[in-house]
Formats: sequence, structure tokens, C-alpha cells
Amino acid sequence: MHGKNSKIGIIFIFFILFTLTSTVLFAQSRKTLERKIKKQEQALRLTTKLLKETKKKKKESYNKFLLIQNQIRTREELLKNLLKDIELLNNKISENEEIVNSLKNDLETLKEQYAKLITFAWKNRSSYQQLMFILSSENFNQAFMRIRYLQQLTNYRKKEANAIKDILLLLESKVKELNNKKQEKKNILKRIEEERIVLANEKQEQSRTVEKLKQKEKDLLVKLQKQRKAAEILKKKIAKIIADEARKAREAARKKHPKTKPDKTKNFILTPEEKIIAANFAANKGHLPWPTVKGIITGTFGTHEHPLIKGIKINNDGIYISV
Repeated sequence: MHGKNSKIGIIFIFFILFTLTSTVLFAQSRKTLERKIKKQEQALRLTTKLLKETKKKKKESYNKFLLIQNQIRTREELLKNLLKDIELLNNKISENEEIVNSLKNDLETLKEQYAKLITFAWKNRSSYQQLMFILSSENFNQAFMRIRYLQQLTNYRKKEANAIKDILLLLESKVKELNNKKQEKKNILKRIEEERIVLANEKQEQSRTVEKLKQKEKDLLVKLQKQRKAAEILKKKIAKIIADEARKAREAARKKHPKTKPDKTKNFILTPEEKIIAANFAANKGHLPWPTVKGIITGTFGTHEHPLIKGIKINNDGIYISV
């Protein structure tokens, strides 16, 4: 009898140790998984935040890209107008070149005529020669005409000298204007080339920026999907551990307390809360007593959207109350 009791004691101690060990292991596994879930949820929040920031930056960069595209179109219109201006300058340069050439020809003609006048004036430079030219006239009318001729010759010589002077000034002005137009054309062509290079670089840079943001968004989406799967796996593991431990607890309870026939004559004593629930469960919706003295609901029953991650649904078999 003593040996039998000893065996029962050993079995009981073994059962207690097994239960304690199982409870400790369960608690450790649960805490480990809860830490992992917490870490996963933090990672999900961070990834979601980064994804939102990336989308925002992408949108801002895309808007900036559109603004630059509009700027490019405006500058291209500017380039077209500058090219039209170049065409007008070319026409003006050609016109001025023709004027300059014409003035040069006129100047050469005037110089030749003036040279002849100077030669004639040199030959008849003395007053005596002019006087003899007048006195050698056959009559008074011829003498008058010769006097008038000499006066007109003098005036014409002065006029030719002034004309040469005016043409020289005009020629100098047109040559200067021509050179200015050529320099203006050169500056515009240089500006056109610089604008084209700047616009091309800006367009390439913006394209690279948008592509980088697209790739970053894609990478974050892939990472987010992996984190979601990992979180779901951890939740399933916890649910399985809870279910296994609940099953083990039920089995242990059945072994410790074998089933006995219920005493039909014995009534259960219900608490006031249980009486309320037993009376009419459905009618007491919203008036049922709390399972704890105090606490707040942090998770509701059923399937609903994740509060932080858009597109993720959470399925709760009950409610979560934080105390």
C-alpha cells in the first residue's frame, strides 16, 4: 500500500512538474512571439510611413517634373522666337551689307569726282587765271555765264566735300550697326545653345529622380508585403499555442477531476451577473457586465481594417481589453 501511494505521489509530482514546465515554456514562447509581433508591427508602421513619405515625395517630384516640363515648353517657344529673331537679324545684316556696299560705291564715285574737281581747281587755283578766264569771254553774257560757272563749281566742290563727309559718317554708322547685329546674333546663338543644354540636363535629372522614387516605392511595397505575411504567420503561431495549451489544460482537468453524474436535484447558485445573462442574453446586448473591474477595449470582434496599414484586414475571434 505504501509503495502504491509512493508511485501515485511520484506521478502527481511528475504531473505538477510537467504542468509547470509546460506553463513556463508556453509563457516564454508567448512572450517571444509577442516581442516578435511587436517588432513586426513597428516595422510595418515604419515601412508604411516610409511608403507614404515616398509617395508624397514622388508626387512632389512629379509635380516639379510637370512644372519643368512646362518650363521646357516655354523655353522651347523662347528658342523658336530667338531663332526667328536670328532670321530677322540675318535679313537686317544682309540689308545693311547692301547699304554699306552701295555707300562704298557712292563714296568711290564722289571721291573720283572730287579728285577731278581738285585737279581742275589746282590748275585754275590763282585769281589771275580765273580773271583771265572771265576776260577772255567773247561778250558780256559769256563772261556772266563764266562767272556763274566758277561760283557753281566752287559750291559744287563744297557740296561734294560735304556729301563725302556725310556718306563717310553714314557708312561708319551702318558698319557699326552691322557689327552690332552680328554680335547680337552671336550672343543669341550662344544663349540658344546654353538653354538647350540646361533644359536637356534638367529633363534628364528629373527623369532619373522620378525613376528612383518609383523603384523605392516598389521596393517598399515588396518589403511591406513580406512583413504582412510574417505578421500573419506569427499571429497564427500564437493562436495555435493558445489552442494547444487550452486543450492540454482541458485534458489535465479531465484527468484530475473524472466525470461524475450530475445531481439533478442540486441547483447551481448563480451570481447576479450570471442571472442577468441567463435571463435573456440577446436582450442584454450593450448592458452585459465587464469581465474586468476596469480596462479599455483595444481590439473589437470580427474582421476589420488594420488601423495603421491600408489594405490589411485583421480577424479577431473576440475583443481585446487592456487593463
